[in-house]
Amino acid sequence: MKLWEAVRDLADEHLNKDRLVREQEAGKWNHFIQTATAHFPIFARFYSSWPVRVYVTNWLAKRKYCKKTRKTKQSDKENIIANAETASTPAVLHKASKQSMGSEAIKQESRDTTDNIAESFDRPRKTLRSTRSGQVYVQMPPKATPSSSQSSTQKFSGSPVSTAPSVASSSQASTSTLLSSHGTTASQTSTTQSTTSSTDNSSDYVIAFLASLSPPMPYLWPTFERLGISDAECLHALAARPDSRLDRFFEKLVERKHLSELQVDTIVWGLKEMVGGAE
Repeated sequence: MKLWEAVRDLADEHLNKDRLVREQEAGKWNHFIQTATAHFPIFARFYSSWPVRVYVTNWLAKRKYCKKTRKTKQSDKENIIANAETASTPAVLHKASKQSMGSEAIKQESRDTTDNIAESFDRPRKTLRSTRSGQVYVQMPPKATPSSSQSSTQKFSGSPVSTAPSVASSSQASTSTLLSSHGTTASQTSTTQSTTSSTDNSSDYVIAFLASLSPPMPYLWPTFERLGISDAECLHALAARPDSRLDRFFEKLVERKHLSELQVDTIVWGLKEMVGGAE
């Protein structure tokens, strides 16, 4: 960690931290790589000091991304404050007061309805009065027969017992389904993680090669990946091709606008340096 801190301090002295590698002034990037290799001899053991090239390239890109994200968050915060101030205008407050008055009217109507229902329960029952004898007859509900009470008791007591096994079996089935799906998801996640880690390791060599070019072109990694040049074996196989076959390959890429002529010339020169055939 101390080594990379020293590399960042050295980059701060020689480079513009707010710019990417391709946005630096001409000659500053190569001068920084030479200075870093001289200050830290450990990088001289690697081809074109590619570890420091890759690290500083990613560090500058991350700084610029974080700076852009902070500006976006600050702009969103200012918009929220402006919307809150707009919401406190007299028109908005008048609308809110009208809504409050409407809700109070609904509550009052509900209370009146409740009072009317309570009064209806307090009223006396209707009675039948005999005009001849002056006796009062009160209407009573019919008595329930024993057969009807037994049938209703059997109906209500039997329903929970019949539904209990089905509920238990449904619960067990859903639980087993959840457990099996959880296990499948966990295995898929572990497989994906292992595949991703192996892909990242194999792509480091290609990214380092692109970063070692002059000018560096690590941003071409997505293009190389689409072309199938995704690891060291593919890159060495490409470099070992005869010149005539290599020229036809890159001519097609230029015709299809996958690469520019400058990018092709730089990549071909880097491949020749890799196999030791550059003049």
